Amino acid sequence: MYKTFLLVVGCLFWLTAPTAIGNKKSLTIDSSGWVKQSSEVDLNGDLDTGGESTSHGKSTMGPVSSGGMSDLIPWDGVTFCDFDPDSGLPIAVELVYAGTASITRFQNGDLLYTVMNPSPPSTLCFNFIDSTSTFTIYTDVTGGTGGFEGATGTAVSTGSAENVVPDHLDAFGITTKVQLNTP
Repeated sequence: MYKTFLLVVGCLFWLTAPTAIGNKKSLTIDSSGWVKQSSEVDLNGDLDTGGESTSHGKSTMGPVSSGGMSDLIPWDGVTFCDFDPDSGLPIAVELVYAGTASITRFQNGDLLYTVMNPSPPSTLCFNFIDSTSTFTIYTDVTGGTGGFEGATGTAVSTGSAENVVPDHLDAFGITTKVQLNTP
């Protein structure tokens, strides 16, 4: 299950890409894709796997595709994020992202780069009863190519995921709202 969390995290990062040219822009990206567990993605050095993600979708500037990676901090053993409505017992644990990064390609070939912003914390709520999760990821725009060269800004991604292959593969959907500043 923990590995599933890492996978969802990776997907989120590459989905947080904005598109636009001009000074200040607000962008929205809706995508879906897959996150797979990978031992090559260990952003926080805890010797546990992270996630690699791939997604496709649409933005306010046309079709997009993204790739990214992410990693989660191990569960602290006390933070729960959802409870059974009948029994009141915990049914989901909250995990905090250790890091995320993504590259989004737009229809014209321009690339947008994003990395996680540590404040506020990006989190994933994993329901261990039905193997689903919800997440919120905060990222910074760190530039790109073409119309995104020198771009700055912020993005907030929210979405949900479902574990398809235990501890290996998640399917997800995500919406990203971006505030972009270009030179």
